[in-house]
Amino acid sequence: PTQSSSILQTYLDLKHAATATWEDVEPLDISPTSPSEEDPPLPSAPLNDLQNIEDDQAQELLSQRLQEWRQSDMKLGLMYPTASNAQPTSLLQTGLAAIKGRRKEAKTAEIIIPVTITQHLSPGQLDEIFQLIALQASNQSQGETPIETNHILLSVIAQDSTLVYYKLSKGMVKPVN
Repeated sequence: PTQSSSILQTYLDLKHAATATWEDVEPLDISPTSPSEEDPPLPSAPLNDLQNIEDDQAQELLSQRLQEWRQSDMKLGLMYPTASNAQPTSLLQTGLAAIKGRRKEAKTAEIIIPVTITQHLSPGQLDEIFQLIALQASNQSQGETPIETNHILLSVIAQDSTLVYYKLSKGMVKPVN
């Protein structure tokens, strides 16, 4: 949910901006196709929280969930508990929203990760993003444009809707002079 404004603004910028040099721009859900055996299962959301309860109980449950949400720290669309010993859910389990685009006359598609300026990315999350992109690239259909897996573009949107793109490479790379 916290990626919604940044993904829309990034998509519009890549698709319609005067300086846009992009083709084949599309939103993308980068999700793992199958969880690894070593990853703990995702906590299942109770689907019947509101079934067979009174209106006042439903209101109490809703208020409780909203309070939990307000007290958590939103990072890349995920709720991070504020307790110091609580661990966030891995992106390898949840996936994330992205945009796949190909620059005009390029042979590979690039992945753009839209975030707001107030969202945080840890080095571990960046590693997970590259793992998810490699998985996405390996699961492509025959004939699709290959996905660039050595770098991503991070699209950061400010409060005034200004967009800045950062190219982040996987691992240690030699700086370009």
